[in-house]
Amino acid sequence: MPKRKRHQPGKYKPKPEIGPNFIGTKPLTLFQADNGLWGVKDGDGNIEIVPEYRRVEQTED
Repeated sequence: MPKRKRHQPGKYKPKPEIGPNFIGTKPLTLFQADNGLWGVKDGDGNIEIVPEYRRVEQTED
């Protein structure tokens, strides 16, 4: 078996933190509407998935 590499503490570089001026796409967020159902908004507050009840249609398969 090959030898394992030993931990070398001098080679670790932490990831930089995201600053307040982060430029990029904002993540999607879940929200609960007044009717109790859940929907999805994008980072700008636009509704991506409307929180409305939909019945799934059954098929013969």
